[in-house]
Amino acid sequence: MALSSEIRDRVFAAADALYAEDPTGFPTVEAVRAAARTSMGAAVEGLRAWRERQRQQVQRPVELPLPSALAVVLEQAGRTLWTAAREDAERALRAAQEAFVAEKAELLQVSEQQSEAFDQQAEALAVAQEQCRALQEALATQQEGYTATEEALREEIERLTDTTREQREQIARLEGQLETLAAENAKLLNLLGGKLDAVAEPST
Repeated sequence: MALSSEIRDRVFAAADALYAEDPTGFPTVEAVRAAARTSMGAAVEGLRAWRERQRQQVQRPVELPLPSALAVVLEQAGRTLWTAAREDAERALRAAQEAFVAEKAELLQVSEQQSEAFDQQAEALAVAQEQCRALQEALATQQEGYTATEEALREEIERLTDTTREQREQIARLEGQLETLAAENAKLLNLLGGKLDAVAEPST
């Protein structure tokens, strides 16, 4: 990822400030990101370039023999300064290596956390999908039950309707028969009354 000069300068400035505060080790990506107020990707890319610059500045010195013309005192003083500078450079190099190892471990930890989070989300999605399938199957079964019940009720209603119609027709027939019987009874009563009157007249 190519960084703009403005973001690169911000990352370098933040790294320089943090390293000045604690020169025992290179600053972490998170600290640089927070100080530079940039994204994690920009902080990683910028800090990598900054560390490369630091490593180029801190090269392991090669010990050279002092000129023979120098005095013993100057030679001892020079060697002392040379050794101190070399030790400082070695410490800086070790600090850079330790910071690199720490950063690598941190990135690995973040990667593992992201992987675990992804696995958890995938597992939750699988559970949700299984629950959805179970609900769909239960709904389909319930719908089948409703359909069967509806069909049975429709058949029962049709049967009761047919029975009611037959009963009404039977009642109508019985009412017709009763009317016929009533008419015949009336005729018989009139006829019987006429005969009784005929029998009563000779005796008078």
